[in-house]
Amino acid sequence: MKLIPVGTKDKPSASGVGNCFIVDSGKEKAVIDLGSGALSALQRYASPRDVSVYIITRMSYSRCTDVYALSMFGRQVVYAPCTPSERFSLLKAEILDTRVINSALRFFLGSMSFEFLRSAEAECYAVKISEGKNAFVYASDCRGERIKTFCKGAVVLCATDDDARELGGKANIITRPVTKEKQFTVAREGTPINLW
Repeated sequence: MKLIPVGTKDKPSASGVGNCFIVDSGKEKAVIDLGSGALSALQRYASPRDVSVYIITRMSYSRCTDVYALSMFGRQVVYAPCTPSERFSLLKAEILDTRVINSALRFFLGSMSFEFLRSAEAECYAVKISEGKNAFVYASDCRGERIKTFCKGAVVLCATDDDARELGGKANIITRPVTKEKQFTVAREGTPINLW
């Protein structure tokens, strides 16, 4: 199982791509988030048509800007939160196969199992992808005791090392470090990380 950070930026930038990660089992590919510029950058690593499922963890522009252009690649399966309803309605109006994320949702894609946890603060979802006894969690700004339980025993990716500290040091992959702590692997755009 491999993680490819396509983009790790929250804001549009000349030097980077918005949040976007490919999870590749070797047989199936899932994309988590499609921030600003991500759809173009994604094509360096995979054709959008070869991705089995797209997951938008939050309908904020840092996570979903490029999902609206995805329909140019045919009918793709997209899981997303249903709020804010104006953004979700636009997504449903496209020719995409749009499905709603909630905390009870669980689905399988090949050898991968997907589960979700809603943040208490906003409609934002952490994603747990499991394969056998291994698990990977994309924390996606979720905080509190529930996320700590959700992440138990998993390789965890957080947006910043502040989020990692919130998880009590349980995170081991981060995207935007603000300190030089050695326990983290920094996810760099375009550099694959072997999860297991």
